[in-house]
Amino acid sequence: MISSLRDFRGSPLLQANYDYESMEGQVIGWYQSFVKLQKKLMEDHPEASDAAGELKKTVEEFRKNLPLIKCVMSEALVADDWADIKDKIGNENLDPNAITVDKFESDKLAAHYPEIEEITSRAEKRFQLSKKLKAMREEMREFKLK
Repeated sequence: MISSLRDFRGSPLLQANYDYESMEGQVIGWYQSFVKLQKKLMEDHPEASDAAGELKKTVEEFRKNLPLIKCVMSEALVADDWADIKDKIGNENLDPNAITVDKFESDKLAAHYPEIEEITSRAEKRFQLSKKLKAMREEMREFKLK
């Protein structure tokens, strides 16, 4: 778990060999496991419950980054969206392919989450509309052939 969290924190998010949903699932699962473990240890071995509590805190701190991670890893973001993000955060040198959770603060991403979320939301809507339009075109193509 600790090595996976280290990987999640230090690896470039857009080059990851996992998607956001699998990362989120793992993190939430770890958190729930540590909550249960801490309760169980508190009942049976109170002196050992501190270790589970520390692990829970570590996962809890990482969980705070999940909304921003979801934005950064969105497949809907295109070059224009990244240009908007760079403009909003005042970091024209930001390389989307080099963004890591560890760099959220230094890259000025964390402080601008609301703006990034708004840009991502717009991109997601555009992405979904594009997918629907493509599906409609395919339907019309089949309709014309009949």
